[in-house]
Amino acid sequence: TIGDPVEYILPADKYVVSYLDCALTEAGRADGKPFISDIMPDILRSDIDALCVGEVREVGALQACMQFSASKEPLITTIHAASIADCLVRVIGMAEQAFSPSTARLLLASCLEGVFFVNVTFTDKGEPVPVVEFLSPQSSAAVRNAIAEGNAKDLVRKIQDELQHGKQEAYITRTMAIQAAQARGLSEAEAKLALGKVNDKAHTSTARRARKISLF
Repeated sequence: TIGDPVEYILPADKYVVSYLDCALTEAGRADGKPFISDIMPDILRSDIDALCVGEVREVGALQACMQFSASKEPLITTIHAASIADCLVRVIGMAEQAFSPSTARLLLASCLEGVFFVNVTFTDKGEPVPVVEFLSPQSSAAVRNAIAEGNAKDLVRKIQDELQHGKQEAYITRTMAIQAAQARGLSEAEAKLALGKVNDKAHTSTARRARKISLF
C-alpha cells in the first residue's frame, strides 16, 4: 500500500502487507518524500499480488498508476468525484495531460477493470449506510469504446444507460444500489439522493467530499 501519509493499517492475519509512505502530490515531493513514480520500478520487481494507492489527486500520481497498470499487475486506488461518470471524465482529462490524448484513452480502455462509487449516508437513527454502484468497462463494449474515443457526452450517456439497464452479473446497477440501501434502513428518496444523477453537476461541496470512487 502507498499512502501520503499511511492512514490505515490492515489486519494481516492471512497475508503480508507492506506500507510505503511516499509522495502522491507535488507538495509531498517538495517535502522530501520519494515520489510514487520513483518507487514503482522496485515495486514491480518485488512480485506483489496487488498494489493499493491511497488516493489520486494529481496528474503525476495517475500517470504512475497507469504505467503500473499497463504491466497488468492489479492496482486499486481512489478518487473523489460526484459519480462514476464524473470520475471517468475527470480521470480521462488528467490522463490526457500525462500522455498523448489517444494513448491515455487507449490505456484506460484496456487497463480499467472496474469502478466502485461509494457514498456513505445515515439513517434517522444515525447508522451509516454505504450506497454503492459498480461499473465494469471491460464488460461493456459501449463504455469501453466511449472511453477510447474520448467523447465525454457520449461516455456519460452510455454509463447512465449501463447503470440503469446493464447486466446484473457484471454491475451493481442503480436499482440494485437503491434496493440494498433500503434493506439497510434508507428510504428510496434518501438512496436516490445519495447516488445523485449520473450527469448532475449541481452537487454541493459537502456532497462531493462525501463521495469516493475506487478504481481498479
